[in-house]
Amino acid sequence: MSRTDDRVQSGRTCGADAPDGLPVDPVEHYVTGFVGFALTLVGTAMVYPALAAASEVLHYLSSTLLVFTFLAAWLLVWLTLEVLWEWRAGRLVLT
Repeated sequence: MSRTDDRVQSGRTCGADAPDGLPVDPVEHYVTGFVGFALTLVGTAMVYPALAAASEVLHYLSSTLLVFTFLAAWLLVWLTLEVLWEWRAGRLVLT
């Protein structure tokens, strides 16, 4: 039994290891990244006053905190969208 068969039977299939054997188109990753960036930009703009007020304590590092917060939020949203996309496409089995 091959490694791919093990993954399919255990329910851990995703990406190129999907049962249909088709590779994932890179455009899907770009789309989820762009949509995640747009959603994060809108969400960050809505909570920016609170973030700026909370980061005032750090003085010189306040802008660094804002950038790291934005990047962490973007990666979290991107990962969530990516997992939802793969699950919806049937290439990810959550058991």
